[in-house]
Amino acid sequence: MAKLTTFSPPAGPDDLSADARKQWSPRVSGLFQEVQDGSGPLPQFYDPTEKSTASDATSAVVPWPAFPGTLDQQGGTDEQRWQAADDREAQDEYCEWAVTRDDAGRVIRVTFTTETPDYYDHLLQADTARFEQLYAELAGRPIDLARVRGQDGNLNPLNPFNRAGDGTIVHLSQGSNTLGAAVTLAGQATVVRVDDDGHRVTNKKQLVRCGQLGGPDRNSDPQIAMAINNQAADGAEVSLADPPGLFLGDFLSAGLQTPDHADAKQFWTVTRGTAERSVRAVFEVPKERGYVVGDIVKQGHKITTGGQLAEHVRVRIVAAVLPGTVEPITKPCR
Repeated sequence: MAKLTTFSPPAGPDDLSADARKQWSPRVSGLFQEVQDGSGPLPQFYDPTEKSTASDATSAVVPWPAFPGTLDQQGGTDEQRWQAADDREAQDEYCEWAVTRDDAGRVIRVTFTTETPDYYDHLLQADTARFEQLYAELAGRPIDLARVRGQDGNLNPLNPFNRAGDGTIVHLSQGSNTLGAAVTLAGQATVVRVDDDGHRVTNKKQLVRCGQLGGPDRNSDPQIAMAINNQAADGAEVSLADPPGLFLGDFLSAGLQTPDHADAKQFWTVTRGTAERSVRAVFEVPKERGYVVGDIVKQGHKITTGGQLAEHVRVRIVAAVLPGTVEPITKPCR
């Protein structure tokens, strides 16, 4: 199998003009290079636009829950956890959501996204007209480019059109939720860690602490780190499958009770990306049903927060794995 000519955009190959797509690819390659520069040589982590991916390569899907694991660790009642999770700053699992309510305060729609600010900053710089069109479409209102940009001219992820507080959401904005962070985690996770006794670290939370690979109480970091570390320990080379990105997985509807006994899974609609690589989805009950999301019951409680639904959402990353016999880099815990 030949090298990739260019990385594809996460939402699909037709999302960018030909020129903007060509410029996206070196930006992603730069993230791969930053990992090598910052961590030293990582022979088991490769850029598929620089090295061919062999025909016997496999894809490894790594899933985790969208609900913040840090909030589960903090304890408290279900209602407290659910409410706390609707704060975008708490949504640190490479998935964020926003809640739309009607005039009576009932939840009528929850929009989820895994699109990173890296992508939208690229679009802002490479194709401003397309950026403005897409951003206004996803924000549901005209935008002011001056309010979208930061003082440096780059995208401000916290801009009011992405964080209006009224159900509007365009892309991820929490500080940990970037493509660069995911690429760095994947690369550094190819290093095998050993404890003080010289034994390989195989507990995923311990691995994250040991290698300083993010937050051990998050769902995402330990899951990604352990999955890639296991492949590296077996001698494989690892990359992120094209297109590199974070994606929404399945919506698990078990435990949600609807007024008409319908399966709530049918109210989950992917609105950007593909079925295999979805980056944006909406949970909303069609008007003809005669009820709204807020009338659905979970654990004896009506849906009043997006956090209740986030517990039913999965996020995933897809790694490309080249089976091999590369001797892994082994280091002690930091």
